[in-house]
Amino acid sequence: MFKNKNKGFSLVELLVVISIVSILAGIAIANFSYMKRTASNIAAQSDYANLKKITYALSSDANNIPFFFMFSKNGPRRLPYPLNNVGLSDGVRLSYFTWLPLGFGRGAISFSLYHKNGTNRYRYYEFNGKSVDQVIRIH
Repeated sequence: MFKNKNKGFSLVELLVVISIVSILAGIAIANFSYMKRTASNIAAQSDYANLKKITYALSSDANNIPFFFMFSKNGPRRLPYPLNNVGLSDGVRLSYFTWLPLGFGRGAISFSLYHKNGTNRYRYYEFNGKSVDQVIRIH
């Protein structure tokens, strides 16, 4: 019998292995980018919920809080008084924040935030105790 002196893989075998590995890599990269966007949305949603709780707690003391309006394209890392101790997660951007106390527990509050890698924008409006939450898809 003849013995095959060529040791190694044929071209067809190599192409099959390369195609299988590339398909698996494509699936993994797609799942990784989806999970990254989801984590970014969750970080923004968490900061959104914290800001809602803080503004609700501060609205009872609205007589001592001055009016302020803040707008920033890229978003600040810290908010102005009375929210100056609130920190935002990495990548979360606050588009605007409006606080208009009208006295006697009434007032108007609105803010919007998003994560720079996320797909959702979170908006909150409140006027005289009635509030509206919005989640807007941005990508």
